[in-house]
Amino acid sequence: MKSINRLSHLIKKAYRKVKRFWRHPIRVFCLHQVNDVYDPKTCFECDWLSLQVFIQTIELMRADYTFISLEEAYKRLNQRRIRFRNFAVITFDDGYRSSLPALLWLESQGIPYTLFLNSKYLDGRSISPHLFEHALSIDPLSTESQIASNLYLTEDSIKTLSLRWASLASHGYEHFDATTCSREEFAKQLQRCMDDLSIFPNVIPFHAYTWGRHSKETDKVVTSLRLVPVLVDGQKNLNADGVIHRELFPVCTRA
Repeated sequence: MKSINRLSHLIKKAYRKVKRFWRHPIRVFCLHQVNDVYDPKTCFECDWLSLQVFIQTIELMRADYTFISLEEAYKRLNQRRIRFRNFAVITFDDGYRSSLPALLWLESQGIPYTLFLNSKYLDGRSISPHLFEHALSIDPLSTESQIASNLYLTEDSIKTLSLRWASLASHGYEHFDATTCSREEFAKQLQRCMDDLSIFPNVIPFHAYTWGRHSKETDKVVTSLRLVPVLVDGQKNLNADGVIHRELFPVCTRA
């Protein structure tokens, strides 16, 4: 009997090792502006990527990765199954209008993506304070309305995106640090964003923190609204731990 129990223990131990080896992590990538023209007033160098390099990188990655939606990634992470393939997810923060050609290209390739949106800025109604400060540092004569008018996606342009490949999620009503306000104010920000986005049929229950800044308290607020917290911490997703980890999009080009 002891030998049988010992054999069972060894088999289970070996299975756990094999399972861990074969359960490939799911990588979730974060992007901001992807386009052909770098505008120093409305772009940060760390957040901008040329459309050509983006396409080249995606094409190279397709040899090793299967691109899936954020919702599918979350479901797979919650399944106790071995993952024999490498999966990757594409996400964009802030909803810049200049990234529209990149979104349409992804759709043409059958690659799903998620847009994390600040609902206050849709249709050029306003602009995030940190971006306006940046624009003023480049051009002191800049006005908020001038920059905002063509900066973010419009409601009409979002409605033209494919329901099959595009999904929308919360980035908060405004672009601000969630750790600097009260739980009540943060909850209002989240709820207002979700209410604003409810006009679209492809909204999913996720919230991406601006700049990835969060705390245990902000996580409690997000989960209380039945949303999944999404971070930018450079980590890969191996198991379900209640959050989605993201890393910056890698740049790979052909020599």
